[in-house]
Amino acid sequence: MLLAGGGELLAAMAPLLRARGLRAVEMGGDASLRQAVRAANPGVVVLAADGAGEPVRALCGWLRSVSTAGLIVIAGSGQAVDRVVALESGADSVLEPPVEPRELLARIRALLRRPAAGLLAPPAELAGPGERTVAIGGCRFECEAQRLFDRTGQEIRLSARELALLSIFVERPRRVLSRGQLAQMMGCEADGTESRAVDAAINRLRRKLEADPLQPLLIVTVKGEGYRFEPAHSADCRG
Repeated sequence: MLLAGGGELLAAMAPLLRARGLRAVEMGGDASLRQAVRAANPGVVVLAADGAGEPVRALCGWLRSVSTAGLIVIAGSGQAVDRVVALESGADSVLEPPVEPRELLARIRALLRRPAAGLLAPPAELAGPGERTVAIGGCRFECEAQRLFDRTGQEIRLSARELALLSIFVERPRRVLSRGQLAQMMGCEADGTESRAVDAAINRLRRKLEADPLQPLLIVTVKGEGYRFEPAHSADCRG
């Protein structure tokens, strides 16, 4: 696990987390965080947004492009807009100081229990003979390997949250799922922002699956109810 930014806050948290059996490594700045993510392949990154260094949106976006690590952002301003920005940029959870150590520990452990925490796998060979595959528009999803490929065979990289969401839809095609149901199945924290977290993940997944994300055919919004997955529609997946 990597702890980045926020000086005193995360410096105080690190010993508490280590005392509970977690391997916590503190990082001082943005450049060292980027280097450490690639070198250490962390399961969880805790990012304290202290107003210094690279904007949280950019860091979250970069992390989501290279890793499926769980991401917890500690937003210091107390403004709802900062929480929304972090969630829409790929954060799995957002906390505000003062941070209760037991809550942080619980959220870290919840993220570590999820599959596919770590660096995104590079493109690999086609599925083996026993692999179950599902056609999603112009894409192919390998259920056991949890990998998505476009029509040319190029892998489309998904974050842990996007992968969890796609797996939920694949197992429940043409069924309307509410935001609350999706949040619970995805393991989102019930902190009042879970609906926005679901919407943000839906939007990111649409950008990768839909030919036109603004007029989605695969992940359909059912007004007042939630979302429905329609895998039969043809579409060109976007990497």
